[in-house]
Amino acid sequence: MQLIEGRFVKDYEKNEYLIEKFIGNGAFGNVFKIIKLCDDTEWALKTIIQSFTNEENLIAFKNEMNLATKINDDNVIKYPSVVG
Repeated sequence: MQLIEGRFVKDYEKNEYLIEKFIGNGAFGNVFKIIKLCDDTEWALKTIIQSFTNEENLIAFKNEMNLATKINDDNVIKYPSVVG
């Protein structure tokens, strides 16, 4: 599925989100601002565009995700889960 503004996506709990806009990209993927429809909360959806063809890239990605979950600031979006 191509992620573009105006499309809808669901999480593992079947919550539905509207893809509002493309925010930017980083080393591992793209980031979109999404709106959770049941409560109008704002979230960021980070997608992975790079395949992990080697262990070093996979470790770097896991480290990024684990570090991101430890950031606690009103201006930083919180991650609800960690890649294991």
